[in-house]
Amino acid sequence: MRGFLLSRGHVPLTGEKAEYVVPNGVLYPFLAAMRALVEYDASSNARWKLDPKMFFDKNGLELMDNLIEQLEVVGNNPQTMGKTKTVYTALYNQARLLVADQAI
Repeated sequence: MRGFLLSRGHVPLTGEKAEYVVPNGVLYPFLAAMRALVEYDASSNARWKLDPKMFFDKNGLELMDNLIEQLEVVGNNPQTMGKTKTVYTALYNQARLLVADQAI
């Protein structure tokens, strides 16, 4: 994958083999964008608007392209990316638009 190093490691949560190393500064803006998939009821209980796995299967490539573009804008520096508000905003806004498109 463009922009990420090949890995020989494993995903901490699942133990599955990881194909790429994804730095936290890249991962956090992406995960924060997934809040577009969450809604709250009258009692402030959170639930998924859409199934996150199905959403990613359908839209993941488009979101990842945006993520890579944002990484390039900050000079391919994951640490800078994770500290840049406009990166979070761009990814979240794109996720919101994709969620809205699926609701139509």
